[in-house]
Amino acid sequence: MKKTSYVQTKLFLGCIWFVIQTACSTLAGTNGWISQDIGSGTRTPGTAVVDGTGTEAVFTLTGQGYIYGAVDSGQFYYQMPSGDVTLVARVISQSGAASSSAKAGVMIRAKVDGHAANVFMAMTNSNGAACQVRLTDGDATTTSPLAAPYPQWVKVVRKGSEISGYISTNGKDWTRLGAPITMKDWPEQICLGLAATSNGPDVVTAKFDNVTLTPGAQ
Repeated sequence: MKKTSYVQTKLFLGCIWFVIQTACSTLAGTNGWISQDIGSGTRTPGTAVVDGTGTEAVFTLTGQGYIYGAVDSGQFYYQMPSGDVTLVARVISQSGAASSSAKAGVMIRAKVDGHAANVFMAMTNSNGAACQVRLTDGDATTTSPLAAPYPQWVKVVRKGSEISGYISTNGKDWTRLGAPITMKDWPEQICLGLAATSNGPDVVTAKFDNVTLTPGAQ
């Protein structure tokens, strides 16, 4: 069954902000951003709102659930590029979640299904940075942690069958967390974007800026 998700875009007309919510197919290969909750475990629907343009645009995501273990749930705001690609974002802040392991960051997934293989380069609520990896669908998740305060830049890079996660304090000097990950049997077109999850029953609000999606491994 084809699912429908929604992309929210803010437009400024005069003195009023208008939020336009546009339906788009989550199964279609679109060049636009898609807002969708990962898996089926999310009880409160997540949202994604973009305020501004270019690298100064602020992306605000709300999400509930868990991204860990063998099955994920939470908000995912993504595109579906093919081939080598790089996604960078600065994680400004997150709030509203009680868990120290609530997460916000950049994620690459084989598909949006909750059990899908993925790499998630994230900032936690108060436990620093983490590069999480699920090598195959339904497998357990492993983590490479690093102590890091807010704000931080995060990056995921796909180069052939290898994916790497990085962190930076300035968006120029990068530290890779863990070794490059070889992902077998991934589709050419993957899901790549921003993700947020509360690691609990409450809802997290995460803010990002300096978001860039670039063809090629940068």
